[in-house]
Amino acid sequence: MAGRRTDGRGHGARAGRRDGRRRVPAGLLHRHADRRQTRRPPRLGGGSVPPLQWALLTGGSALLLVASWLSRPYVESSSTLGQALWGLSGVGAAGLIVVAIGSPFARRLLEARPVLWLGKVSFSLYLVHAPILATLAFSFGDERWWLVGIVGVPLSLLIAAGFFQLVERPSHGLARRVGRGVQTGVAAVRSRMLSRREGRARSASSDERPRATPEPTDG
Repeated sequence: MAGRRTDGRGHGARAGRRDGRRRVPAGLLHRHADRRQTRRPPRLGGGSVPPLQWALLTGGSALLLVASWLSRPYVESSSTLGQALWGLSGVGAAGLIVVAIGSPFARRLLEARPVLWLGKVSFSLYLVHAPILATLAFSFGDERWWLVGIVGVPLSLLIAAGFFQLVERPSHGLARRVGRGVQTGVAAVRSRMLSRREGRARSASSDERPRATPEPTDG
């Protein structure tokens, strides 16, 4: 009897669990399905892209991006081939953007702290790298372009970090303070204009009201 009761309770518990599964709200199921879909790797062309194709696209795009710079010792920049290589740099940049958007590995790499720091100082790096590399190229010579890169890249990063701390970040703070001041001033001027307009409207309405005529008195 005890065994039968235990079995009966077990069957009842299993039936309750089945009923509980059936009674799960549809909203929770949709939410769970959405989460599973967001965790799936991005798909292009209806199927997942193998990592080897992402690697080939990344390498080819990077090569197109710097092909004109690498070919300078051998190809004149004003020649037809030099102009063509310079035009292909845009194609390489577009390919890298596609990789950054679609590749899971590239997304994780771009979310790393060193890469985020590079993004933060990118504008400062854009401002300082050209004069640094030009000065080093003039000092070392065009034939030692590899030495210009070895010395110029870390030097540009170092100077860009200092420029960001000393110039760009204080400029951001100043711009925010000026923006808040301008917003406050505009709001104050607007409120004064509205109050004056309301005062004029009230005075005009009071002037338009008919005045009571005095009653004649018997002389």
